[in-house]
Parts: sequence; structure tokens; C-alpha cells
Amino acid sequence: MEECKVCGRKNPIEGANFCYYCGAALTDRGGLSAVEPQERKAEEWKTEERGGYEPAGDVSAAKSEEPQFTKWKCFGLLCLTLIPVYGWLVLLGWLVYTLANPTVSKERREVAKGALFFVALLVILVIAFSAYMAQNPDYFDQLMGSYTNLYGSGQ
Repeated sequence: MEECKVCGRKNPIEGANFCYYCGAALTDRGGLSAVEPQERKAEEWKTEERGGYEPAGDVSAAKSEEPQFTKWKCFGLLCLTLIPVYGWLVLLGWLVYTLANPTVSKERREVAKGALFFVALLVILVIAFSAYMAQNPDYFDQLMGSYTNLYGSGQ
């Protein structure tokens, strides 16, 4: 640990250029360019601990060897498109599992109860709106008439 010449404290970060506590310069690096520390960092990344990662060099050539679409990427895209269709089933399954499983934590049960309340409220609103639409079948015609009066027919 290097000691700061201004405040006298020992800097907890090895190899730092500035003091952790007061911000004063720890070493006089006059005349060195900013490129040298970057090159040194790139060399540090080429170690075995990082799996031989080499940031310097031709990275685009290594990426082009990989196929653009693998079967797992296509499967993932398919799953993403199915979320709006079947996502509610996943939510419902999670709720049932969480509320029925006795080993689930109390906090997780509370979250599941809140989500179940939200789903129940949403179902009640949909049923209420459907009942209103059954009572007033010309609701959308009235709505479109007021839209036409406000914005014109669009022709």
C-alpha cells in the first residue's frame, strides 16, 4: 500500500494513480501517454484466469466463425413470441406452485398473494366491461361517432 504525500493515509488500492481519500496524485507520471496504461490493461486481460481473452487483435474474425442462428437462438426467439399467448399460464402456474408449496418463504407467498389479487381484479374488470357491453351494444358506435366528430372521417 502506497502512502499519500498530502494526507498521510495509506491508499487501499494497489497501483492507484490518485489517493483514495484526498484525490492527490500518488506518483509523478509526467511525460507518460494515456496509451501505455491501456496497453498494460490489455496485457493483463490475456491471462489464464480470464480464459485467454484477448481484447486486442482481430475480434471480428473470431465472431464470424460462429453461426448467426443456432437452434437454441431460434428456440429462444420462438419462446419470446409465445409469451403474450401463454405467459398468463406461466404466471398462473407460478401462483399455484407458490401458494400450494409449504416450503416457500413467507415473503414469496405475500408477493404471490398480491399478484393473485391483481389477476382477480383484472378478471373482475373484464367481466364488468363485458356486462356493460352486453347492456350497451352501440357503445363503440357512439365512441367512433365522437371520434369522427373530433378528428373528421379521415378521407
